Amino acid sequence: MSAWRYLGAVSVVCVLGTSASAIAAPQNKHAIMAQQRMENRQRQMEEMRVQRQAERQRVKEVIRASLAEQRAQQGELANERPNEQFRRMSPEEKMALRKQIREARREIYSQKQN
Repeated sequence: MSAWRYLGAVSVVCVLGTSASAIAAPQNKHAIMAQQRMENRQRQMEEMRVQRQAERQRVKEVIRASLAEQRAQQGELANERPNEQFRRMSPEEKMALRKQIREARREIYSQKQN
C-alpha cells in the first residue's frame, strides 16, 4: 500500500470518527438534559419530603402543647378536689364511717317498722 493511500484511509477514518462524535454530541446533550431534569425532580421531591416532615413535626408539637395544657388544667382540678378513691382512710375515719352506717341503718329500720 502506498503512503498516499495509507494517508487517505487514515484521513477517511479520522473524518468518519469526527462526524460520528458530532452525531453523538446531540445525543449526549439530550442525555445530559434528561439527567438534569431527573436531578431537578429528585431535588423537588426531597424538598417536598422535608417540608411534609417539618409540617408533621409542627402538628405534633401543637398536639403536645394542647395535651400538656389539658393535663395542667386537669391537674389544677385534681388539686382542688383530691381523688379520694386512692386515699386510704385512717382508723378514726373508718370508725366514724361505721358509726354513720349504723345510725343510718337504725333510721331505715325504724321507718320500716312504723
